[in-house]
Amino acid sequence: KRIRKNKDFREKTEQGLVKLRLTPFALSIDELVKAYGELIKRKYKEGNLKGEDNKLLELDKATPVYVNENFKNLFYFPEWETKDKKAIASKGISKKEAIKQIGGWRITFDEGLSIVPEKGQAKTTKGRTSIEGGMLASEQFQLIKKQKEECWTPEDWLAFAISYLSKENKVIGDDRGTVYLERLLGVCFSASGHVPRAYWDRVNRRAGLGGYDSGDSYSDVGVRSGVGGF
Repeated sequence: KRIRKNKDFREKTEQGLVKLRLTPFALSIDELVKAYGELIKRKYKEGNLKGEDNKLLELDKATPVYVNENFKNLFYFPEWETKDKKAIASKGISKKEAIKQIGGWRITFDEGLSIVPEKGQAKTTKGRTSIEGGMLASEQFQLIKKQKEECWTPEDWLAFAISYLSKENKVIGDDRGTVYLERLLGVCFSASGHVPRAYWDRVNRRAGLGGYDSGDSYSDVGVRSGVGGF
């Protein structure tokens, strides 16, 4: 496969989506969580585990990465729609089917942000407006789709978290003492109606993959996206 050399892709790079993201999509979430947890503990031991404000973070060494049990039952690449003022997912596929479609590696380009915009923090670059909080999950999804981008999966988030912490000694999705969250709209839970999310939790001193977001228009719930380059 080759990098796309069409107008849409050139436009996206001009809009700031220039960070190459290589996600080992064939690995399980458990494997990526284990790798991230080990890296977090090593950085903490070295005195190099920092947050968005560049301050050293405290750590729950017993559970450096919390994973909600719903992450055992995911559908990939669903459509998100609004129904009764709630975000509802449909048309998702299994992880096995997703690997058949995109292969063992998922290759995308994004902005490389350590934390994505909350409500009122969106920026516009050459016609592209970054997607902020303060919207339903389904509204965020529709904007991502309209901008010809792709939603992140837990695998994407964990791979970036590992890469960023390795290079910068800082975690991504740091809530800085608030309830800041990052939605992962590239997946949906097969049982509950909640939206998958990821974050660094300063209160509980750990990273987290959670599942209690109802998809409402919270101001401090952002979303990650990128553009497929291959």
